[in-house]
Amino acid sequence: MTSVSNRDLCRFFYVEASDHYFACNYCRTRRKQLPSIGYANLISHLKDKHPNYVDAYNAHQRRQAGSLTAHGFVNQTASNMYQWMEWVVDRNMPLSEVDDPLTRNMSKLKPICSKTLKVFMGKVVAAVEAKISSEMTGLFGIMFDGGTCFLEHYSSLAFLIGDNCATNLPLIGCASHRFNLAVNAYLEEHKPTVEALSALMAALRTVNNRTALREHTPLSPLRPNATRWSSTFEMMARYVRIRDEIKKVEAVFDLIPKAAMHRKIEALLADLRVFHSVTIKLQAEDLTLADVRALFDSVAQRFPSMKPKVSASTSTVHSPTFEAAIVKVLSCSMNAIGVLLL
Repeated sequence: MTSVSNRDLCRFFYVEASDHYFACNYCRTRRKQLPSIGYANLISHLKDKHPNYVDAYNAHQRRQAGSLTAHGFVNQTASNMYQWMEWVVDRNMPLSEVDDPLTRNMSKLKPICSKTLKVFMGKVVAAVEAKISSEMTGLFGIMFDGGTCFLEHYSSLAFLIGDNCATNLPLIGCASHRFNLAVNAYLEEHKPTVEALSALMAALRTVNNRTALREHTPLSPLRPNATRWSSTFEMMARYVRIRDEIKKVEAVFDLIPKAAMHRKIEALLADLRVFHSVTIKLQAEDLTLADVRALFDSVAQRFPSMKPKVSASTSTVHSPTFEAAIVKVLSCSMNAIGVLLL
């Protein structure tokens, strides 16, 4: 960019007040500058307080030189509205920003109200949508590198799943969720045992008792989580592993399960190990609906109390007939399918 005269800089950065005083457009500071003695006082203020003033002036000139307004293609009203939109959107400000008295005083744009801005922004959206629709073909793809939803930012997106109807019901439900409900119902039958062990673990997690336990084992006591039955399994497994060390903590001796209760805990832990192995199998990528039915039938046979929760006709299955048909197809029982459809 060619050198800029002090006169042009002062005309751009200052507004003439009265009695030979000029107000800085940056900070509204008033500086006196008598005529016929140059612009040294005004330029001195810019150098001291706004050292990047030359770059700002050059950037403004480049924008003006390349804008459609400079060539007479956009009227002043449209240009003013666009610049207010740019002011609000680029700075992520509310629409009410244009109503703020300070904003209006600091801006060189012609004042507008937020209602007017909202109307024109809606028209811009409609115009852009129409333009994009006219240029789109029948098939198209969308790529996302990142996005924001409800103030939560997501980056490196691999894929998105869309659902345009809140009433959509899946024909095939989540087997893991169904099994989780079944195990939670099973644990309700053993609630006194779980609560007794949970009370012991809670006592061991206090500062003094944790310190005493750490003298005998580096393993810490675990507490169950109300939303995950697997945490109950982990708590019981930890108890069985450090039971001998827990006995050495005198403060919790009365809470340690007696022999009969301990046998119940070991028996329940054995059942939970089976449930845990089923949960792992349900997470396999190559699992089919036929495999799920085989697992659930095996669980129902070994644990009859869980049958109402894992049977093919339980209330948590949205389409029992559909699921049964899929299992038949996967099992290659075509004759059974014919009977089912009849």
